[in-house]
Amino acid sequence: MRQQDRSNATQSTLIAAGRREFAENGYAATSTPALAKATGISRGALYHHYEDKKALFRAVVETIQTEVLNAIEERAVAANDPVEGLKLGSRAFLEEASKAEFVRIVMMDGPAVLGFNDWRAIERKTGIQSLVEGLQYAVENGAMKVPSVEIMAALLSGALNEGIMTLFAGDNDAATLESVYENICTLIDGLASQAQAS
Repeated sequence: MRQQDRSNATQSTLIAAGRREFAENGYAATSTPALAKATGISRGALYHHYEDKKALFRAVVETIQTEVLNAIEERAVAANDPVEGLKLGSRAFLEEASKAEFVRIVMMDGPAVLGFNDWRAIERKTGIQSLVEGLQYAVENGAMKVPSVEIMAALLSGALNEGIMTLFAGDNDAATLESVYENICTLIDGLASQAQAS
């Protein structure tokens, strides 16, 4: 195995272990000795790949966010039109982000550990960027009319994140998820109706 392949394999192992530990115990209660023990990788090797626990945590957040982005894009590209694409992408986000792992690592610990600006930068690269592209596509195809694609993407992202928090404030059951999704669709349909009215 080439050195780069070995390095990539070690990083993947550390990210997988970090993901489990951070999801189960939270960032503060996860120690580097516990991570080393969980992986069978020495602390020295851990620090060779990630300068500290925070750097590993950031890699875990980026990995999870990228997976959610891929799920959104896979669902959205199957749509028949831009508006449906935004709805299906939103549905994918709600389903993926309502998992306990996402809420604990990305939504709860993420801003506190990484700081709001760094956490927000990851969010902009993934979820918000996906919304920007979906809205831009809808506008270019005459399916929507919005004053600012960038701002509307941020607002929709906020609505989706609040939807996840609404799920976790309750029972996080299928009926509540369906209700959150229906309300998100109402918002998206409202944007589409602006284009039809003009």
